[in-house]
Amino acid sequence: MVFDWNFHIACNYRCPYCFFNDHWKDLEKLNSLPALDVLQRAWGRIHEDLGECYVTFNGGEPTAVPRFAELMGALSRWHRWNFNTNLSWTIPQWQRFAERTDASRGSVQFSYHPTEDQDFAGFLRRALFVQGLGFRNCSVCVVAYPPQLAALRRFCAELKDGGLVARIQPMVGTFQGRRYPGAYTAGEKALIDELNQETRSVLTPEMGYAVGDQSPRGRPCHAGQFYCHINQSGDVYRCTQVPQRQEAKLGNLYEGFQLRADPQPCPMDFCPCGESRWLAEDP
Repeated sequence: MVFDWNFHIACNYRCPYCFFNDHWKDLEKLNSLPALDVLQRAWGRIHEDLGECYVTFNGGEPTAVPRFAELMGALSRWHRWNFNTNLSWTIPQWQRFAERTDASRGSVQFSYHPTEDQDFAGFLRRALFVQGLGFRNCSVCVVAYPPQLAALRRFCAELKDGGLVARIQPMVGTFQGRRYPGAYTAGEKALIDELNQETRSVLTPEMGYAVGDQSPRGRPCHAGQFYCHINQSGDVYRCTQVPQRQEAKLGNLYEGFQLRADPQPCPMDFCPCGESRWLAEDP
């Protein structure tokens, strides 16, 4: 079972292409992270009910959240985990984090944001240090923000030379009045797909769905069955794309939830975040 958890929406960066750009203050008001012992009981109960699960952390920058290292140390007792970080923590902070968690049960994905961090050499140094701590499946995500497209090949080459691989994430948003990913040219889509070829994995979105060329609507999907999304209030939904309304809730992390027994038809036209990998084979 895989959980995608927006456990706390906060970030120390303000990237112009972020889903949450211009909405940080409003979104942070919705945060309701309970005490550590409440979180421990919730994930301990899930372990009793479902066994070892895989928990991915989203919602801005996890390392900016108070008590994050404590939470991960506790979670490592029961579940495997993954989070994406902009690597703004210093090397000593990463060393202390590794001492409090079981690195063999976790994977860390790095994200490089040139609009916020122009020191690529320093970023690469930290990435290689963290990779050396024993975390699994380390790679680097770079958003295909239009002003950064020309530099993508160079980023990928330098990361590869350093022993890391890059994953290019299509942008979802507006730039200079054009709506992406639909505004990418055929050549730009081909570039993104080409650079992602060598890192094909369950963490790499299918490009057709990620750039809007394919629609998942009506296809049976295991989201809500083997995978679900938890928002910052603890409410559980089948995925990140469905509107978060009462009738769509599967329950709540702290109060209990009910997973679907079978794959259900997808109600959405667009699936930009890689959740298309949960689509079932058509009957």
